[in-house]
Amino acid sequence: MKSEKNSLHKSFLYFLFHLIVRNFWLKFLSLIFALLLFFIVRTDKEYVFERTATLKIVTLPKMTVVGPAQRFLNMNIRLKNSLFTIPPSSTDLTGEIVITSEDPGHINYKITRDNFPRLPQYYNVVIDKPVIDIELDYLLKKEVQVIPTIKGTPDANKVYLGYTINPPTVTISGPKQELSSVESLETLPIPIHRLSYTKTFAAQFDLEGKDNLKVTPDAVQVTVEIGDKKNTK
Repeated sequence: MKSEKNSLHKSFLYFLFHLIVRNFWLKFLSLIFALLLFFIVRTDKEYVFERTATLKIVTLPKMTVVGPAQRFLNMNIRLKNSLFTIPPSSTDLTGEIVITSEDPGHINYKITRDNFPRLPQYYNVVIDKPVIDIELDYLLKKEVQVIPTIKGTPDANKVYLGYTINPPTVTISGPKQELSSVESLETLPIPIHRLSYTKTFAAQFDLEGKDNLKVTPDAVQVTVEIGDKKNTK
């Protein structure tokens, strides 16, 4: 009985082997043809990638952009769909705008694929709203005094004696139209509520409404002096 099973098993393997090797090259060519046909059918269709592209605005050293120096726009990338279709990377979709004007004012700049030199040429690019508005102004720098914003009251048995700042002034840079009205710079609130000892804070600046300004350094050391009430009589 066991020998019959072995015999049947060998017969089946023999039959399977001959089925595979019979007309092997014809079957192999048929497989290649099927793969090529599949590839051709896929490449007849167009694939669309909807992406957000990033543009950095570059100006002359004495000029600056009023508003964000980095802009975003929607872009459709069209290409033939195939086994080798690869969507564009964030690097491909990062470009720049070079503004060489030396005069302040508004510029309507038209974006093209030339602004994205890393984007492969075989991509068919469609840019949504390709014209962006850029406002230029002169870049100015000035040194201004730092004013700390102290909030709260110290511990009940303590008293606020004052503060020292290091450095007492900072350099700010930005568009002329915005910088001309800035004579000092306040820090973000420094909380001293129930503080019972002298403490040094790393204070950053309140830049609300001053998005176009850059401050150097970006923080100062504010030492808040706290003393005993009985020693201040």
